[in-house]
Amino acid sequence: FNELNFKHALHERVSLLLREEEIKWYQRAKVKNLLEGDANTKFFHLVANGKHRKVRIFTLDQEDGTITRTVEFDDIPQVSPQENDLLSAPFTVEEVRAAIFQMEHNKAPGPDGFPPEFYQIFWDWEMLAKYNKYRSICLLNVSFTIFTKLATNRIVKVAHKIIRASQTAFLPNIMEGAVVLHETLHELHRKNLNRVIFKIDFEKAYDKTLRMKGFSATWCNWIKSFVQGENVAVNVNGQNGSYFQTRKGLRQGDPLSPILFNTVVNMLAIIINRAKTEGKVNGVIPHLVEDGLSILQYVDDTVIFLDHDLEMAKNMKILLCVFEKLSDLKINFHKSEIFCFGQTKECENAYSELFGCKSGSFPFTYIGLPMYYRKLRNSDWRHIEERFEKRLIGWKGKLLSVGGRLVLINSVLSSLSMFMLSFFAISKGVLRKLEYFRSRFFWQNDLRRNTISLNGIRFVNLKNKGKPLYKLANEDGIWQRSLRNKYLKSEPLGGGVKRPGVSHFWTGLMDMKQEFLSLGSFSIGDGTQFRFWEDAWCGNRPLKFLYPSLFKTVRKKGATMADVMRSIPLNISFRRGLYGERLNAWNELVGRVMNLELREGSDVFNWGLNKTDVFTVRLMYKHLVNNGITVSPKIWQTKITLKTKIFMWYVKKGTLFTKDNLARRNWNGYQGCCFCSNNESI
Repeated sequence: FNELNFKHALHERVSLLLREEEIKWYQRAKVKNLLEGDANTKFFHLVANGKHRKVRIFTLDQEDGTITRTVEFDDIPQVSPQENDLLSAPFTVEEVRAAIFQMEHNKAPGPDGFPPEFYQIFWDWEMLAKYNKYRSICLLNVSFTIFTKLATNRIVKVAHKIIRASQTAFLPNIMEGAVVLHETLHELHRKNLNRVIFKIDFEKAYDKTLRMKGFSATWCNWIKSFVQGENVAVNVNGQNGSYFQTRKGLRQGDPLSPILFNTVVNMLAIIINRAKTEGKVNGVIPHLVEDGLSILQYVDDTVIFLDHDLEMAKNMKILLCVFEKLSDLKINFHKSEIFCFGQTKECENAYSELFGCKSGSFPFTYIGLPMYYRKLRNSDWRHIEERFEKRLIGWKGKLLSVGGRLVLINSVLSSLSMFMLSFFAISKGVLRKLEYFRSRFFWQNDLRRNTISLNGIRFVNLKNKGKPLYKLANEDGIWQRSLRNKYLKSEPLGGGVKRPGVSHFWTGLMDMKQEFLSLGSFSIGDGTQFRFWEDAWCGNRPLKFLYPSLFKTVRKKGATMADVMRSIPLNISFRRGLYGERLNAWNELVGRVMNLELREGSDVFNWGLNKTDVFTVRLMYKHLVNNGITVSPKIWQTKITLKTKIFMWYVKKGTLFTKDNLARRNWNGYQGCCFCSNNESI
């Protein structure tokens, strides 16, 4: 009897071990085709690409660097004692929780094996069985990243004070620098100004510069503990090497690294600004940017602007060399590029020899965007088309369901061009080519169906113009001021027009301006930022639609609210006398406006598609799509599986291979239904 019980116990133990092994391999295999076969998951993308990606490192080249002592600058913006108290205060539970839950899912764990999900959901017992698979290589443990994320969240609160407006990296509004650079290139070319542009290439080396910014000793020690003294191992081809201690530099993937790097690189802007104040160097386009534009920075994408003056160029070279010594950031002059405008082209070789760099050609790349003083040609979009083609080659489209192909198109293929589409207006030729790639993959080269467009790219391009228009109407940054000075002068946004010779970026904004302004209304401030007749401010419709008889005869149709309110009753003149219907309309208008008063402060454009009055790209896209094509919202918004949605879409489009459709394609078989005597159809 005891032996029988022992056998049963062994069988149960073996069964338990087998079950644990099954769970182990289940978690590794991640076979979730029923649940995730068409979902936008990591499992789906691995299947779609046909293989797991293998990343191997074959060589590592490293140069020894030197650490120089920091130099104090009296005129550097510094952190106040109150801000230091904020930075150095004990971390609260709320801050820790916020930092943890700001981390993305599916990030690789460090050597300790704990991914972000562990810290986010471990404490909920019901979620213990839902760990996703681990990737093999990561530089930082998540437990360490929590502390650096906490520090990042704090330093961002004072970053606007210690980092200049010309440096836009890792602060809100990433596109600001690109807009300023694009408009500067266009202005230099349009007016044939004698100017020089120097695009700097930084070597990927790092150091820290905090005390000169006024940070407290406590904060500096915290940062030092994050950067120095940690044990690090290099993972090469799946094997960890020996652990060693770090002494300098910032880590790839560390949330704190970008803002610290920005703090260091910002010293270059401070040095150049001091030299400009002393007359050693000059800025360009002072009529567009206050005091002239000398430098634009985004991480290691740095562009310097110079007048045509070799002596000032020599001063700039000295400043760059000084910055190298102070910051320990090496500038690769041989990889940098020089661009000359106007008569400066005659001295291009002299500038190139002075800086030890090559002469660049247009378009050049800045933060991933091709920068050109002219409208981009179709050939300048070729790299986007090549990315589409390269990605499509690796996809096993015929092995995927239609829903799976749709997921890849929306989540991967369309995102390849997203950054370009957010800045430049796309031409019809490029649009047709990109839509062709999307349609060909979706229908798997079925030419009979390629005529059904998936759309999307055109609407993505249009909706991305809404955000800069909203910021141009409501905010006052360096790029907004440059655009107003260049195109609007004293006119409101609604008065902007698309004239011959304007920049590519401005053309895109003007194409979308009227549609954008029709989706909101202005709140009255000083009355200078909106038109009295043509912009909505009294309700959701402009006065030209409420009082058409008056608008037809008014002399100055583009007058602003401030212009109209300058005299009593209203500063408005007409080409004809007011009588009958027009007189009644005038009396009604005067009664409506006379009780209004202008206030201090700028006018505010209120977004009309939501209750918060704040612009969102999602609502802009939804508006464009719903007014442009029929998208069957009842189908796509239904909470059913994607394959069922696709089938219902086929039914609505009439593209199912029923016998009536086959007959239209020259099929000669029996057209009757198998269940009734009628011809088969939907």
